Amino acid sequence: MSKLYNILFIFLFSIIKPLIKFVLPKFKQREDYIKQNPIKPLLDSQKKTIWFHAASMGEFEQAKPVIEKINKDKQYNIVCSFYSPSGFENQKNYKYADYTCYLSFDTKKNAKHFIDTIKPDAAVVIRYDLWYNHISELNKRCIPLFLLCATKPKRSFPQSYYKKIYGFCDTIITMSQNDTHYFESLDLKSYQMKKSYLKPLKNLIKLVSKRLELYMYHTSQSQKISRSYKN
Repeated sequence: MSKLYNILFIFLFSIIKPLIKFVLPKFKQREDYIKQNPIKPLLDSQKKTIWFHAASMGEFEQAKPVIEKINKDKQYNIVCSFYSPSGFENQKNYKYADYTCYLSFDTKKNAKHFIDTIKPDAAVVIRYDLWYNHISELNKRCIPLFLLCATKPKRSFPQSYYKKIYGFCDTIITMSQNDTHYFESLDLKSYQMKKSYLKPLKNLIKLVSKRLELYMYHTSQSQKISRSYKN
């Protein structure tokens, strides 16, 4: 899976990258910013770090209530990353984040460098923007990954791909019962998954906050993190 992804997608995309930068000005803007501004977060080494990632501004709006709930007392470092300029440019001064940045292109080298640099104790991805090398790196280090407001993918890739990708997640919180049925159909039991469907929003915020706080407590006590969770 890893070799196939990195050969077919990452390698081929790297070849056509100059053309994409020429055709899509916003993509060029993003790549130029990343090149000129290497990731250098100034984080409090005495605090645990939670990394939140969203593709763009709309998805990030769904993360804000969770961030503001979990970190109301400023007990954690909050790192927020974005893939699109619409997300980064509109949220780069978000007052509840200690550091905001673009997520670098999904190569193994970039993923390792990013995780080495921000050193997250937990990660939260909003809706669908799961990048294989980055989440695989989290998995290798037993860093818990939450997928928040998850929806059924619109793209049609082999089911084995989705089983692998979503299998890296510790908790999936879906947007609707229909989405829950989709994730259940993937039969992710072999990946020790816990799937949840919660509404209204305040209950969702409460659940995510509770689980993040639980993981933060376990890591602060130097206890082994289980990759499954039971209510």
